[in-house]
Amino acid sequence: MRVDEELKRRLADVQSQTGYSVSEVVRQCLNSFVDYFDKNGCIILPLSVVPTRELELLRHSKRAGRAKRP
Repeated sequence: MRVDEELKRRLADVQSQTGYSVSEVVRQCLNSFVDYFDKNGCIILPLSVVPTRELELLRHSKRAGRAKRP
């Protein structure tokens, strides 16, 4: 996964303040994400404001993923 330095710092802060392993929380979130998709055939994301630049990166990565499929 792509994680920039700012996000790494923020995740480390969460981990130190809560005592929870961020990697375990992320693993559980990914399991839940995949289970929901398997059951419902769609993806639901929490509503948030996403900067245009981030949307473009997401679109680019989606296109790249499609190109890799057989």
